[in-house]
Amino acid sequence: MAARPGRLAIIAAMLLFVVAPVAAHEGAPALIVVPRDQLTQDEPFPVFVVDLLPLASARLSLARGEEIVELGTAQADSFGHFETTLTVPAGYPDGYAELIAESPDGTRAATWVLIGSAGGASPPARAAPPPWWLDPSVIVLVVVLVGGALMVGWRLRGRAA
Repeated sequence: MAARPGRLAIIAAMLLFVVAPVAAHEGAPALIVVPRDQLTQDEPFPVFVVDLLPLASARLSLARGEEIVELGTAQADSFGHFETTLTVPAGYPDGYAELIAESPDGTRAATWVLIGSAGGASPPARAAPPPWWLDPSVIVLVVVLVGGALMVGWRLRGRAA
């Protein structure tokens, strides 16, 4: 028995909800994490970076204004993650600085770290996140819901006629 055109549309709609396997973190922005509240000059600290390209190298640096100090490089694993230990150079001034991990392909992760004592300083303001309705997952959900509603309406219209 051959499938009727109405059944094909329903089957196609159902296939929209099937999740295909994808690579972990595909499309996610790179992220750098320092699990300390405050860093001290000449004292090692751990750094975790995720969601680079697999096996990518990354240059790590501290930036304050136009001043950039190279801290080293690290190599990501086959998942695009790495863990390393860095040291703030002796004599680096106290205050907030941006810790940056950047790979040759242009992937960049950054976070603000406090070096030395706060001394009443506050971290630089963060950029506002984009509105929720511009999130790609929200847009896909709306398209799927509207498409499903149109297909159900089309199917019901066919029965009424």
